[in-house]
Amino acid sequence: MKIEVRAPDSLAHMVFFILALLTLSWVCYDGLWGQLVTYGAGSDIWEHVAVLKAWSQNILHPSHPQVNVDAGSPRYSPLYLCYAIIVAATGLPPLQMIGWIGIVHFILLLVGLRWFALAYYRSVWAPVITLIVMLTFWGIGWGWSNAYGLRSLILVSSYPSIGVFGLSFILFGFALRLIRQPQELSNVQGAAFCGLVFVIILSHFLTAIFAGVFGLSLLFFEKSTNPRNKRKIVCWAAVAFALALLWPWYSLGGVLFTNDLALQANWLKAESFPELDRIARLNSTGRRKYFYDMDQLLLRAGVGLVGFLFLPVVWKFLPRYRAIVMMAGIFIGLLMINAVLPIALGHRYLFFALVAAHLCLVAVFVEAIRIQNVVGRFFGIVLVSLVLVVFGIQKVSQTYRQYIQSVVISFDRDASESPVVRRNKAIAEHLSEESIIASDLTTAFSLAAFIGKVMIPKRGHYFIKDGSQRKKDLRIILDPETDDRLRRVLLDRYGVTDLIVTKQNRSPELETFCHKESVAVVIVGDDQVCKLRQS
Repeated sequence: MKIEVRAPDSLAHMVFFILALLTLSWVCYDGLWGQLVTYGAGSDIWEHVAVLKAWSQNILHPSHPQVNVDAGSPRYSPLYLCYAIIVAATGLPPLQMIGWIGIVHFILLLVGLRWFALAYYRSVWAPVITLIVMLTFWGIGWGWSNAYGLRSLILVSSYPSIGVFGLSFILFGFALRLIRQPQELSNVQGAAFCGLVFVIILSHFLTAIFAGVFGLSLLFFEKSTNPRNKRKIVCWAAVAFALALLWPWYSLGGVLFTNDLALQANWLKAESFPELDRIARLNSTGRRKYFYDMDQLLLRAGVGLVGFLFLPVVWKFLPRYRAIVMMAGIFIGLLMINAVLPIALGHRYLFFALVAAHLCLVAVFVEAIRIQNVVGRFFGIVLVSLVLVVFGIQKVSQTYRQYIQSVVISFDRDASESPVVRRNKAIAEHLSEESIIASDLTTAFSLAAFIGKVMIPKRGHYFIKDGSQRKKDLRIILDPETDDRLRRVLLDRYGVTDLIVTKQNRSPELETFCHKESVAVVIVGDDQVCKLRQS
């Protein structure tokens, strides 16, 4: 005789909301007070702050967020348009707004995971399991925007990729409900789906690839009550892509089909992902090595890799979850292709493959506690609970220790600002919004978030036709062996008004040039702000 033993649904809902509130509280603390991500001068956060600053100054026709050129930027996305309007309307400092954006993105992720897990796994405990697995089933993790472990999310939740990641799960949950509904998809539902896809595509195209691959996998395997709904969903998605090509603030086609060889090289080079990217050096035999660094993979991905071992089991015995296996196969295949024929940002597909591994583990855990006989269910619940608690607590405590050490010990931090923020604010006092700055790439990259424009940013230079030449000329400008006349010609070529010489680039030759060609040289800490005499 089978006896149904079941904890009340309210308990599952309560556990999820407690866990969600605890993690959200941590994100709130960091976003509104800690902002640990601002301690890195080369962090991507400065590009996003610069976007808010430039876009809030001119909503309809923003200038490039960092460089003194008339060009768009793929950072001008629908998500950040909303944030820029808020900054323009409220006068909130862009850096402070970034903290609130991180909270919004994390809420989107929590809502998305819950919305999707309830629909896909059809278990009230699925959201709890999904949240724990996806946030804590890691090794030491990565501090990258597409790595969604707890450590990364606390740091980079304000990045567009995290917002799009959350919207992707909302999209999956929405799509599952549309596929399963008996009535035909209405125009209102289709338009809502189209709008969601539109925002995802334009806000972070790399994460949109993840949304597309898993979304198509779900469409392929999910059984539909009304077959016309699947065709309508595909049509609405195609409409969204077509509309995205018309986005006025940057050209999606220009991003996808750029002819900037330097930018393509930046996407493809192994140095862009040194901790894991493929080893492309020639060995003693003259052949290329196409293997990932397995030690780093095991160390950083950790226990979540076990999910890959369960993929054949899920395919064979749990066919309702075959979409997960299909997604895993696609991204693993792309990773293997990337080892032979480089794909733009192909190394990032590792993170999306790990999404599949984690969702596979969730499927196994959900089915383990769904066993119908009393003894089997008891052991299933006990086993799943032990695994989740042990790895969850271990990872949270590890992340907490790393966070505390980073904030309190490593940085000797001020109560309100990071050293990078304090340094840039001090330099900005001697500049204006009309300033055009030349300095080393990292210094200029973060400084453009506070004041003026720079000669060239550190990151990829979309739509800047002479971007490669600008980088070469900057190296010549900072080279102490460069002739003063050539240095002056190059500075004038780009309309540079302020040359900032940092401690790392200081040389007697460069200091002599600054004193000869500047109307004033201001010492700000270890930096020299050289206000150049205009030709």
